[in-house]
Amino acid sequence: MGQNQHNLPSSSSARNSRFPSRTCLRKDCDRNFVPQRWNQRYCRDAQCRRLLRRWQAAKRQQRRRSRAEVRQQRAAAAKQRRAAARTAGRSAPRPSCSAQEPLTPARAWSRRKKNSAPFCDRPGCDEPPRATHRCPTRYCGDTCCQAQRRVRDRERKWLRRKTSVGQFKRALEYQARRRARERQRGPAVPVPAAPDRTAVLDYRERSESSLSCRDPQEVPAHDPETSAGSRPRPPPTS
Repeated sequence: MGQNQHNLPSSSSARNSRFPSRTCLRKDCDRNFVPQRWNQRYCRDAQCRRLLRRWQAAKRQQRRRSRAEVRQQRAAAAKQRRAAARTAGRSAPRPSCSAQEPLTPARAWSRRKKNSAPFCDRPGCDEPPRATHRCPTRYCGDTCCQAQRRVRDRERKWLRRKTSVGQFKRALEYQARRRARERQRGPAVPVPAAPDRTAVLDYRERSESSLSCRDPQEVPAHDPETSAGSRPRPPPTS
């Protein structure tokens, strides 16, 4: 008997999934996984999900603090805390100088209309957006922008795949890709056609003069219908 063959079957998630493998969207993860849903963007790793939730919480906090009404609420709450601290300090008895501990310097705090430290919109990226003079940017570079764009295009195409407009645009994309591949390959080299071996060829030698199929007719040397002047006269008889 031969040796046992250990053929490892594919994972159940890969067999049951109807989607191809994709890359996790979170920056610095780049782990390939098999999605279970069409809109799944991230892998199922516990460490990746924990870092992702932390980034999402920081992004929500930044967006909330950028609103004007939230800044006003925070300013009013800070004012109330300062007033309560002053009232409590006046009513409390002053400790003796011997028991008094050295005072720690108070930290400076200021309110600004904009967030002091904005960061990239790609999940997991803490880099600041790149500076530009035209319009405010959302990403730190082209890498994050392209990764986010690929995910949005994939989800958009999935939603519009069953519609007539989506099928028409998909056909246009296929045609554009086909033309691009043809341009990269270069001009097509004509291939000579193979000889037709089913045709019957005549290999007999052909003569220079071919015989006609018509009946042969004798052509007289002198036409009797011609005039006598055109014929020579016979010699005189004696």
